Amino acid sequence: MIKAIIFDMDGLLINSEPFWEEAEIEIFNKIGVPVTLKGTLNTMGLRIDEVVEYWYTKYPWTGPSKTQIEKEIVNKVIELVNRKGEALPGVFEILKYFWDQKIPMAIASSSQMIIINAVVKKLK
Repeated sequence: MIKAIIFDMDGLLINSEPFWEEAEIEIFNKIGVPVTLKGTLNTMGLRIDEVVEYWYTKYPWTGPSKTQIEKEIVNKVIELVNRKGEALPGVFEILKYFWDQKIPMAIASSSQMIIINAVVKKLK
C-alpha cells in the first residue's frame, strides 16, 4: 500500500530550467561575465552558490558580492516563475488523484525554500 508520495519539483511539477538559464545569463552578463545558453550547461544541476563560484573562478568580477549575485539570480528565477511558470502536463490530474485517495504528498527539491514557495503559490 502506498503511504505517501514525494514529487520532485524541478522537471516534474514545473520546468524551471529555462528560468534558471535566463536568470543566470541576464545577471551574469550585467556584471560582465559572458554566460551564454551553452555556458549554462556547465553548471546545470549545481546549487546556486556553486554556480556563482564556478563563474567567479573563471571571470572574477568587482562590485556585487557573490552572495548578492546569488540573491539576484534567485529573485529573477522567482520573477520568471511568477510570470511564465506552468505546471507540466498531467500534474494537476495526478495531484487530484492522490488527493482523492487521501494519500499524503510532499515536494522534494534542491531549490531554496523561497523558490519552492513561489512554485507552490504559482501552481496553487
